Amino acid sequence: FRRVLFRSQQGIGLDANSEQQAVSDVTLTGNVISNDPNGLLPLGAAQPINTHGIQVNNGTNILIQDNIIAGMNYSGIYVGANLWPIFNVTIHNNYISKTMTGVVITADLAAASPTTAASDLLSAVSVTSNTITDSVAGIYEYQEGGNNVVTGNCIQGAAYVDAQPVLARCGMSFNLRSMTDAKITFSNNTAGSCASFNVPEQLLRGPSNNLQAGAVQCPVTARPGRLVQPHETS
Repeated sequence: FRRVLFRSQQGIGLDANSEQQAVSDVTLTGNVISNDPNGLLPLGAAQPINTHGIQVNNGTNILIQDNIIAGMNYSGIYVGANLWPIFNVTIHNNYISKTMTGVVITADLAAASPTTAASDLLSAVSVTSNTITDSVAGIYEYQEGGNNVVTGNCIQGAAYVDAQPVLARCGMSFNLRSMTDAKITFSNNTAGSCASFNVPEQLLRGPSNNLQAGAVQCPVTARPGRLVQPHETS
């Protein structure tokens, strides 16, 4: 794993370059991104902390895989489309813990280029086999079009910080608010100890979804033995 541990607005950020060209053909894999060794900085803390672990604004052919992210003040992984489309993005087998929301995928239709159809602004996104634990919310997808996949994810709600039980409790495991013409494969997802979920009824018919589990033990294959201190080099 390559450690990315510093205090800024995001651990790793991808956006348009100086020529205003969207990013493409990028792989982000094997990074450890954390605000502190245990990811226990309180929500809304006054000190400057990472807002997102990994943030991608506009881009195509992006792979985000096998990363460990903890203690983010907003999201573990954020993928947003505004000026240009997000297309063919895979978020696979990441371990995200103690964040406000594990994965956020969203489109700003008002900011999009007039030459981009609304249904093409955010499409072909796959969120698969990720583990999200001890976070306020799990996976949030908004204004997706096209064909997308949400499969094999596990969300394990639990206390975030003992001193903040209300903020800490997992409120919503899956919140899918895609465009009406979007096609989503939703299967083999598990969520436990979360208060609610917002998933269209037709998607719940996908095989082997269990979103009302009690306590669950999500896979920990990507979990490190520990997360090092910010700026620690060994």
